[in-house]
Amino acid sequence: MPKIRTRPLAAMALSAAILAPTAAMAHPGHGLALSAGFADGLVHPWTGLNHLVSLLLAGAWAAVLGGRALLRVPVTLLLGMLAGFVAAPLAGAGVAEALAAGATISLVVMAALRVRAPLPLAMSACALFGFGHGLAHGLESTGSDAAFAAGMVAGSSLLMALGLAGAQWALRTPALSALTLPARR
Repeated sequence: MPKIRTRPLAAMALSAAILAPTAAMAHPGHGLALSAGFADGLVHPWTGLNHLVSLLLAGAWAAVLGGRALLRVPVTLLLGMLAGFVAAPLAGAGVAEALAAGATISLVVMAALRVRAPLPLAMSACALFGFGHGLAHGLESTGSDAAFAAGMVAGSSLLMALGLAGAQWALRTPALSALTLPARR
């Protein structure tokens, strides 16, 4: 059995995964009806640790996977988010929070360990992660759901693009790349 070496970046990411479930409801808007509108949706992904961690790391994981995953993984997450938003009236809050917390933890682990999952599996996982986040916010939204969802997709897209660009830069920088665990298949 190969010995797993813990390096600083992986240790920090795994620590974040442990803390993520408590952070899932630690920002404005959770537990309350969200004021709906494009601007509210645009800003919302930037207001909580769960969004920042999940979306930045979804982009980072796409960078680790490379190739077709660079576009397909983030787009699949966004489509899952929209599907969750639409399905919200049919689901319960417990399911939504469990999926959102699971997404945060899973993305931390996948990106930190540089898991090289097959593209269909990565896309399916990100669709499920996005669905959970969309479901949670669809349950909380009031007013113009479409405007809020559009803003949330735009804000989420920017966060994933930042995660993707940051990970690509880190993977190309020898000093930073050395801080991560080697890629796993």
